[in-house]
Order: sequence, then C-alpha cells, then structure tokens
Amino acid sequence: MIISTAKGWVLTIFWLESVDSTQRYLKDALQNRELSAPVAVVAERQSSGQGSRGNHWEGVEGNLFAASA
Repeated sequence: MIISTAKGWVLTIFWLESVDSTQRYLKDALQNRELSAPVAVVAERQSSGQGSRGNHWEGVEGNLFAASA
C-alpha cells in the first residue's frame, strides 16, 4: 500500500501475514537497501517480537504489530 500526502511525502506500507519481528524485518531490509524510508512494516502475527529494554514476545492474530522508519 502506498500513501501520499499533500506535502509530497510517500509512505509505503508492507502488510505481512506473519513475521518473526517487524522491527528485525524492517532493519534488515533497510540495511540491505531492499526498502527505503519512509516505510512501515505491519504484520498480523509475529513469533519473536522485539521491544524496548530487551523485551521479547509472541503476537497472535487480532493484534497489530508494526515498525516504521
């Protein structure tokens, strides 16, 4: 999905069914130059989420998991 604003910004949103971590997916894709900012990654489920202060969790369907740059 691509969203444009009146100021000319274009935000690309990648919607995934399942991923280990939206944050890890986005970080790796940016480092490998597969994606570029502004971008967001959203997933319906994630199996190894990364949070602040080293927190980790699993996320089941019905919740929203996202990372953006």
